Amino acid sequence: MKIVICPKCENHKIKTFFRNDKYEYQCLKCGRRFIDNTKKMRENKEEDYFIIKTDEDKNKLYDFLFKDIKNINKFMATKNYNLSLRRWLKDNYIIIPDLEDITVEKVYKYLINDDTLGKCEICGKDTNFIGIRNRKVYNDTCSKECEYKLRSKNQIENNTVHRMTAETKKKWKENLSKSLKKSIAEGRFTPNVTNSWCLSMIETKLKNKKISHRSSWESYFHIFNEKVGNDLEYETIRIPYVYENEKHTYIVDFVDEKNKILFEIKPNSEKTKKKNEIKRKYANEWSKSNGYKYMIIADEWFKKYYDEKYILGQPNEEKLIKNLKQFKNEN
Repeated sequence: MKIVICPKCENHKIKTFFRNDKYEYQCLKCGRRFIDNTKKMRENKEEDYFIIKTDEDKNKLYDFLFKDIKNINKFMATKNYNLSLRRWLKDNYIIIPDLEDITVEKVYKYLINDDTLGKCEICGKDTNFIGIRNRKVYNDTCSKECEYKLRSKNQIENNTVHRMTAETKKKWKENLSKSLKKSIAEGRFTPNVTNSWCLSMIETKLKNKKISHRSSWESYFHIFNEKVGNDLEYETIRIPYVYENEKHTYIVDFVDEKNKILFEIKPNSEKTKKKNEIKRKYANEWSKSNGYKYMIIADEWFKKYYDEKYILGQPNEEKLIKNLKQFKNEN
């Protein structure tokens, strides 16, 4: 029987494609692509085949199929990887006489006699085999509880932090802190945390877009100003400051670029804290140098301007009404 070989290196291991009503070929050794007009043919030889007989043969096939499957062998990167494996074995002239039905699960188990296939990794109960990547067997979990335990286990095993020495971890934390502080200062990153005095994020709808504010006070202030025609930007101004001999970045709540005003939302109970006093000092210096006015929006503003009608229809309407109820009868 004649077989197709590569016209460049004369290798007999050829992958065949059928595209646009014609056959195309690719050499699995040199990568050369060719068509019927340029292909070469020769008689099939007995030595073309790799027949699995001994344990040494099994080890060779195991390394070939599963050692670096992600980068070299692509048969797992398809929906029907069992069919793809059969084609892959055929293209490489590999025969496994002991197996009649070729599947990834059966071939893997045959080559290394692995009993973990089709078993839950946490409790060992029978479950579904999913696949193999880089010599690791992936099975489905038998329950939501086992799925949660497996995710927690993998997070610990895959996290290199747990394998660091104390000195390396300390250095890593220092570098990470510097990188985050730099990103915050340059406006490339904003921490997703709540205010220390509020502990509650509020989703606010403004001009058909949604913004996550760090407090009900900030949310209402933004809603009110939009209603009266003031265009505010949220957390766009960064001011560096020093507190307890460490450099920090003060993210100002709001800025009115048109009128050159910075707004900071702060309850009266928070004003006298040392850190807030230092932030105000640096903010006033920055404002003076850049031609802005710096204003603190405290309890008195909300007592004067709070009106429940402005927050009706907001995504967190009930939460806003509950958190701001102290101002309801003040005006």
